[in-house]
Amino acid sequence: MDDLMNCLTANSISTSRGNPIAMATGNAVLDFIDSHELQANAVEVGRFLFDATR
Repeated sequence: MDDLMNCLTANSISTSRGNPIAMATGNAVLDFIDSHELQANAVEVGRFLFDATR
């Protein structure tokens, strides 16, 4: 964790540079979605719900 927090050389806050903790969190979320095939599951559930309401 210290390596992640100390990777920036300047002490500034900027939305264009990003936040290393937020970026790591986002990457972990995307990895979880991908590894658990949640996108494909959402398609399947969406089709089921769509068909059920017709």
